[in-house]
Amino acid sequence: MVTLKPTAGFFVFFPLFAAAAWSTIGQLISSGAHKAITLPDDCPFPPKYLSASQIRHTGISAIDQAACLGVELTKVALFRDLQPFTVYFLSSLSSVFMVINIEGLREDGPSTWFPALVTSLSMMSAAGIVVPLAWLFIFALRRRESMEPLTRPTAEGLFLSLILGYLLPLAVMISTTDEYAILSWAFSGIFMVIIQRLWASIRPPTGQAGFFTTQLGLLTTLLISSFIHLTMMFNYAPKITGESLLQWLPSWTTGNPKYLTTEAIVLQFLQWDFLFTFVASIFAGVFYTDSWPELLLYAMATPMVLLALGPGAVVSAMWMWREWKLTMLKQVQTDGLQTNEKKDQ
Repeated sequence: MVTLKPTAGFFVFFPLFAAAAWSTIGQLISSGAHKAITLPDDCPFPPKYLSASQIRHTGISAIDQAACLGVELTKVALFRDLQPFTVYFLSSLSSVFMVINIEGLREDGPSTWFPALVTSLSMMSAAGIVVPLAWLFIFALRRRESMEPLTRPTAEGLFLSLILGYLLPLAVMISTTDEYAILSWAFSGIFMVIIQRLWASIRPPTGQAGFFTTQLGLLTTLLISSFIHLTMMFNYAPKITGESLLQWLPSWTTGNPKYLTTEAIVLQFLQWDFLFTFVASIFAGVFYTDSWPELLLYAMATPMVLLALGPGAVVSAMWMWREWKLTMLKQVQTDGLQTNEKKDQ
């Protein structure tokens, strides 16, 4: 069957990737504002190991410096006025990582290491760049849509890795803002794949479907992102004015870095990072539609769910529906094979 999805995927996700690369990093470099986050006072190079952020993890200057920069950037993001937006972003991000893991862990998916690579690179660079690139690979470069539902052991391993590998380190990091907690959260992608492999090694193999466990994982991310979204709405919506709303929208240009605070530069980076991460993921959900009525349903429901429950809920709900479709299709195929076998007998 001829499909235009690979071509359409290229023309959608490549421009998103290019725009994300410019908006999140390119314009910071062109304006010189990147120096505020790559050369902070607490991270001198070569490392002097005098600040709380600059810790001798390995003794290798480049690695310790990268760790220090990551810690300092995260501290700024969790500081004062930026904290609500950062918590909102990172909690909603669990939905994106969940669905990328689902697509990567399918038997006919890209690779079991693919989601670990995407998650790790997102943590250590910018999810807004990595996530569009990941969907570009899935839709435009593989040229084959994954259709196999997760098996029960795979779904269980994914659910455990989501809770223990991402959400738990995230909660510890937000509540403590400790340097080691921040670094632990940064390695969530590695923790997740370790937990998945460990569970696969001790869990007896079975061909049972993992539909309910997969739905439980998606429901967990939906509830968490929705709870954070509703909390933010109740706390901040009454205080929003036209001027404050404009301030929270990402800027198309970076001002003179001499007159910008580090918090303002980090906020601009996070805003674009957030925008492209979820725009790409919602487009990916749309790409998995199979009919015009389903596409129209998404077009009508997405704006309402987006406003009511947030982008993380939109992504999770899209994949709950996708998993239901794939499971029903698999069941029909299985029933058809059994019927044909009985006829042959």
